[in-house]
Parts: sequence; C-alpha cells; structure tokens
Amino acid sequence: MLQAQADEQVSANRATAFPIAAVIVRLCQDFADLLPLVLGYFYARCPYLVPYYPARLPSQTTEEYHR
Repeated sequence: MLQAQADEQVSANRATAFPIAAVIVRLCQDFADLLPLVLGYFYARCPYLVPYYPARLPSQTTEEYHR
C-alpha cells in the first residue's frame, strides 16, 4: 500500500521523490532488514538498476560492448 501511494505521489509531483527517498533511507538505516526488500522491489521494477557488468571481449568495439 505504501509503495502504491509513493508511486502515485511521485507521478503527480516529481519534486516529492527526494523527500520520499530520504524517508526510505532513514527507515533502512533504522531497520537493516528493509534494505534488501526495497532493493528487490527496485530491481524488479527496473532491471537496469541491477549492477551487472559483462566482460568485454577483446574483439568487441566500444559500441558493440555498450549494446
């Protein structure tokens, strides 16, 4: 429920993203078990956030590697 409310709030007013992020950071500081849950949600919503760096082959150009 909290996630849906945050999605709606940020969609309506992008300036609220930073205060909401500050609350999430503070909660994760106080409750360390919350961090993997928050990150899991973010990774599920946007897989590009997952830190994955494939190895660059010697035969690849920079453009091919970035694709």
